[in-house]
Amino acid sequence: MPRLVNVILAVWVLVSAFLWRHSWAQRSIGVVFGVVAFAFALAALYSRQFRWVSAFVGGLLVAFGLFVTRLQAATEWNDIVVGAAMVVASLVPDRGADISTRQRRASS
Repeated sequence: MPRLVNVILAVWVLVSAFLWRHSWAQRSIGVVFGVVAFAFALAALYSRQFRWVSAFVGGLLVAFGLFVTRLQAATEWNDIVVGAAMVVASLVPDRGADISTRQRRASS
């Protein structure tokens, strides 16, 4: 479930780049990070190692939200909140993976 949340957040980053006024830098960041985050969020659905890349992308989105010139505070807060949510969702372990790991260890 947390990996699916990252897919939805990545789509939101991409779509929100066109919903209100952005500086050129902010719009570019929204488009690039939306596409990159979407690709790695999809990859994380199939391979858990990609969740660390998704967390890194979310962290970069937070950093860019804090330091890139903005036209509206809404864009800054959007990037910070969504980036932080991406980090949190990436770091939440999958319940199914934890259970299967425990079962493998127990059966060994």
